[in-house]
Amino acid sequence: KIAGASMISGPQDECLSCPEGTKFWIDNDFKTERVTAFAHGNFTESYLEPSLPGMIDNWTRMAMSGTVTWSYPLDIVDTGDYTEYDVCETPILSYLPPSA
Repeated sequence: KIAGASMISGPQDECLSCPEGTKFWIDNDFKTERVTAFAHGNFTESYLEPSLPGMIDNWTRMAMSGTVTWSYPLDIVDTGDYTEYDVCETPILSYLPPSA
């Protein structure tokens, strides 16, 4: 066991053309339940977070499976709107524009 884990911009894994119900690593137990995930909330620009929809699907899958401490249905927090949240209870997003 480990104390916790953080997934930055991930997991981005997806199983293309797989039969419905195909399992992969995010469906397995982790070394800890205390997991957080962080991503930029804008997927409309290729230099920001174009794989965000896939990450949200994966986060939802992880919450549904019970491998993490996140509740289901998943409640993703925007760090710019809310300052009191437990990063191990929900994935977090930031919509702050990156600096030039």
